[in-house]
Amino acid sequence: MKEFDWKQKYRYKIGTAQAAVKLIQPGNTIFLGTGCSQPQYLVDALIDYSGHIHDAHIVRLLTMGAAPRVDKKLREKFKMNSFFIADNRRDVMERTIGDYTPIFLSEIPRQFETGRIPVDVALITVTPPNSNGLCSLGISVDIVKSATANAKYVVAQVNSFMPRTFGDCFIHVDDIDMLVPHDEQIFEISMPRPDETLRRIGQNIARIIEDGSTIECGIGLIPQALAESLKDKKDLGIHTEMFGDWIIELVDCGAITCTKKSIDRGKIIASLCMGSQRLYRYIDENPLFEFYPVEYVNDPYVIGQHEKMVAIHVGLEIDLTGQVCADSSGYQFYRDIGGQVDFIRGAARSRGGKAIIAMPSTAKAGRISRIVPALTEGAGVGITRGDIHYIVTEYGAAHLHGKNIRRRCLDLINIAHPKFRNQLIRAAKERKYIHEDQIELAWDEVPYPQELEHYDTLYDGTQIFFRPVRPTDERALSEMLYSLSKKSVRTRYMTQTMAFPHQDVQQLTNVDYRRDIAIVGTVPRISGDQIVALAQYFLDPSTGTAEVAFIVQDEWQQKGMGTFLLDYITKIAEKRGVKRFYATVLPINKPMLAIFRNSGYEVSTEFDGDVYSISYDLKRQEEKKPHRRIRKTVFMHSQELEKYPYPSEHPFNTVRAQKTREIVQSMGLLSGEDRSEMPPVPAERIVLRKLHTGRYLHALKRAAKGKFDTEALSMGIGTEDCPIFKGLYDYAVLATGGTLKAARMLLSGDADIAFNPSGGYHHAGPEKASGFCYINDVALACMVMAENRKRVLYLDVDVHHGDGVANAFYNRSDVMTISFHQNPKTLFPGTGFADEIGKGNGKGYCVNVPLPIGTYDQAYMKAFNAIAPPLIGAYNPDVIVFELGADALSGDPLAHLCLTNNVYARIIDYLMSLDIPILATGGGGYNVDNTVRAWALAWSIFCGADSEDDTSHALGGVLLESTEWQGGLRDRELAVSDAQREKVVPAIESTIKQIKTSIFPIHGL
Repeated sequence: MKEFDWKQKYRYKIGTAQAAVKLIQPGNTIFLGTGCSQPQYLVDALIDYSGHIHDAHIVRLLTMGAAPRVDKKLREKFKMNSFFIADNRRDVMERTIGDYTPIFLSEIPRQFETGRIPVDVALITVTPPNSNGLCSLGISVDIVKSATANAKYVVAQVNSFMPRTFGDCFIHVDDIDMLVPHDEQIFEISMPRPDETLRRIGQNIARIIEDGSTIECGIGLIPQALAESLKDKKDLGIHTEMFGDWIIELVDCGAITCTKKSIDRGKIIASLCMGSQRLYRYIDENPLFEFYPVEYVNDPYVIGQHEKMVAIHVGLEIDLTGQVCADSSGYQFYRDIGGQVDFIRGAARSRGGKAIIAMPSTAKAGRISRIVPALTEGAGVGITRGDIHYIVTEYGAAHLHGKNIRRRCLDLINIAHPKFRNQLIRAAKERKYIHEDQIELAWDEVPYPQELEHYDTLYDGTQIFFRPVRPTDERALSEMLYSLSKKSVRTRYMTQTMAFPHQDVQQLTNVDYRRDIAIVGTVPRISGDQIVALAQYFLDPSTGTAEVAFIVQDEWQQKGMGTFLLDYITKIAEKRGVKRFYATVLPINKPMLAIFRNSGYEVSTEFDGDVYSISYDLKRQEEKKPHRRIRKTVFMHSQELEKYPYPSEHPFNTVRAQKTREIVQSMGLLSGEDRSEMPPVPAERIVLRKLHTGRYLHALKRAAKGKFDTEALSMGIGTEDCPIFKGLYDYAVLATGGTLKAARMLLSGDADIAFNPSGGYHHAGPEKASGFCYINDVALACMVMAENRKRVLYLDVDVHHGDGVANAFYNRSDVMTISFHQNPKTLFPGTGFADEIGKGNGKGYCVNVPLPIGTYDQAYMKAFNAIAPPLIGAYNPDVIVFELGADALSGDPLAHLCLTNNVYARIIDYLMSLDIPILATGGGGYNVDNTVRAWALAWSIFCGADSEDDTSHALGGVLLESTEWQGGLRDRELAVSDAQREKVVPAIESTIKQIKTSIFPIHGL
């Protein structure tokens, strides 16, 4: 195809730079293109051929580049007015003439449109026009689009080096009065590497940003430092005024996907960019990037439509009440207003949004504090006390919005440089901002021990942030203390009633870290960290002994937090040379006594009739290396099972078992001393009769041979869910035989764990085919093991209630059934409500946990951890039958939960920790790829081979030839909306409460 010759087609538009300048009249207002897209060739011509120009006004947002010479006479010719203040020594006009208009960036286009700021001539840079006559404004659309639309005369330097970008960034040749062809490199800017202070600021900002957030972050050292800490985030979006090279690595590493954005999904939205040639090549004709004018990008209403919008801007100074100066140093203008207020207010309107002002804690080489009692005289207030949300320095983040002056002062002082903190405390006291008795410490001698910060995850998937206590924790700690039950207050403080006044609580939050330690466990909330646990030790330096104490908020108890806290502060104490711990514990505080006894130390216990005195040297007993004993694992499968597929249009696909086998075999998990593969054998009719009637089995066998009648139909055989197909009976009997053979191997000790992915038909009844199930293999396995005097736990995580199993044991106590499933009001089979708890001897042994639509990982594990471990511990089973249906996973076409297979991994980890035999089966799961990956992950955990860092697990996506997921066996974490939480959590908490009320007392819980 012949290359388009734009110069020939639009030759009547082409002119020289000199000719263009000659058209500028004295007194005209000239607009210059922005930033790195400044038309430097035209600017040079403007200077060189300006003899006829007098009192011209130059309007621009940000100019770059160097002029060939500096001439003071130019001051008489050009009056510069800028919307942006930059330290640009190379720009002739910046160095000779200057004025500044403070205005929100989003409002500038309106000034052009109304004529308040007239534009006579616009000098801009564009790409060569395409065959349709469209030129792209490239890397700077910002106010250029509006300026050209309202200019009387538009001159465009046509530069083939300008990247061609997409979005609302095009101008037609017909709207340009003169085209001046001239190719030259686009201006570049380079950034030095951030220093350690800026890196810490970036890390502190990153902690605030959630996965799935949309961020606005411009150019400069703080954005670059932040980007280094965002690489582990997931599904970030971008809606920003400008960006630099930092964006490239975040896109390439997968942190930025824009798939969770509320608007402009799948697109990075910006107004301009400034960076290196690498960046310009990266965005050239890249459909991921779209550039729009500032009246869209900076519109607070548009910004606020993004959920979890995070705006990050830089401040120069902040006073103790929350007023931020960002544009001047005293009377000297230092920066512009720009888009800071646009984005701060837009992010504040966003659901789950965060407006962040970042700054180093000091200026002038550490000689002055940027956090001050009052702003410097002449400083402008850019962000008001009412607009301020987050302030971040290298010492942490302070959330100020909605807080009173006292709390603002303490929060800001806590993130100030330590050497200025006492000065700020005294200034705050003088102004009556804080209590007169506020503790002052030798902050410069007692630095906050940031190295002790640590994240950990509980069984229910909740991430806990453990860190040293801070002075700003006074309010949060007070809230926790007052939330304690009377029992918790008594076990910790050995009194029935307890007040927690300011004078006492501040003693807990102001710690001399050189001697004592106080660690808090926190979870995030909108108003700041919620403290849910506290561990302390108080050292007697003369003896090297320390008193240790713990307190955990009631709803966070029995989750292993106390054990973790003791272990953690013990490690700290050992490193610091503490010799001995001691504690006083009431007899009723059995969990705390157990934590000490299981600590791994030689604990001395004395009881005086009222309390236990606990003490031990911090010299751990010789430890056994923690490991799981080798388990004999058996994978049940045979090619024979592949001969009998369900009809092709049926959701149930028997290929899942074979694909699972292919993956685990490729990982080397079907061979070895402790691993084997066993073929199933058909189940004997005498065993099938333990549950199913002879009449039903006869009808099923006849139907499989083509002898179908109304009697079979009345038993559910031949329905849409349970169709008749060739080999039906043989398949059902063989699949059941696999589960029964696995049960016998567990009973004989030939296996510790057995997995039959072709099993799990939990809906079938004694005389009923139902829900794709013909013979109930799992109920039969439970019966066989119960007959061998085993206490059987049947745990079902299939999204559908296992009604066939529940009914089989509804009146029995030798098999406990626990089922986690979607609420039966919204899903087949319509049974499994929380009030279905069994009858007669079986009352309390049938446990149903209905889950609301939209249940996600953390909510599911909250329910599981609250219900399953206590009941299983009380029941004390000998063996577990585990129905591992994978249809609770997000994306399953027949259900509506939002789980990842990480939930299954956590549950299996828990079951393995019980160290009793496990018989696992397949079940539902109608997204084949997701199901196979979940089952392969389960088998790898059963084999003790699971590792999230094991590169062999990447085989999962590859072998499945999945178009949705090319990662390893473990799913990516899914973002959860606030609306989803608001619907799911109350329903789950209500179910937990109901089960604890109706079933727990039966088991002495």
